Amino acid sequence: MHSSSQDINTRKAQAWKACNKLNKIWKSTLPRVTKIKIFQATVESILLYGSETWNVTAKVRKVLDGCYTRLLRTVLDISWQLSNNELYGDLPRLSDKIRQRRLQFAGHMSEELWAGSVGSRSLETNAWHTMCGEAYQDLCGYYYVVSGHRTYPC
Repeated sequence: MHSSSQDINTRKAQAWKACNKLNKIWKSTLPRVTKIKIFQATVESILLYGSETWNVTAKVRKVLDGCYTRLLRTVLDISWQLSNNELYGDLPRLSDKIRQRRLQFAGHMSEELWAGSVGSRSLETNAWHTMCGEAYQDLCGYYYVVSGHRTYPC
């Protein structure tokens, strides 16, 4: 069983490998929008694979956001003099994308586990809560605030 840090390091290495293989595209005169779409479909999807299950601490967030920023600078062939805010434009930070994916995953798992057991918890639901503990409760509470509709009790 691999830890989150091992998986994250593997994902980062694979994303850089994919990014470097597409170097001719990054150096081309394609519009920024096109490069970003190619980047999101190839490199970003490799980097984010399995991110729903990662244990993301503040340190890990900083490392992932830094890696994503360096990848974007490579893809867009932008010098280091440009600020990160100008680099990102309307793109969300990687840590925000991971947070969104985790919330979607928690919502999906809540729906699956609560289907057919209105008003009472099934054995599967109790096992899920035991396994996920406070992390699930935090996600569930945050999901309620973001979605604005009824979520399942934690």
